Amino acid sequence: MGEKERRLVCFEEEHGVYVAVNCISPCAPGVSEFSFQLSYRIYVGGKTMSFGLRKMNRIQKVSFETPDKDFICVPRNFLEGRTLKMEICIERQGEEEDENE
Repeated sequence: MGEKERRLVCFEEEHGVYVAVNCISPCAPGVSEFSFQLSYRIYVGGKTMSFGLRKMNRIQKVSFETPDKDFICVPRNFLEGRTLKMEICIERQGEEEDENE
């Protein structure tokens, strides 16, 4: 993916599954910014949980620790067995404005 990579990281914990999305990239001017939206359809009741950020966090390396901010936690009782299916939409910042001009 060139100079940047998008990472979806999941951590299974006692209360559920924690999911975080980050962009691995250098902290340098001119590097694109991204936004994202995660959605999960709840097995029980069919409702949808969503979480997103207008500005995806930039990190230098992947951490293998449960995130403490900017994540979604899908409670264990919302899971269908051990399967977690999510929809993710990642958008480069500025693309919408460019298309409308």
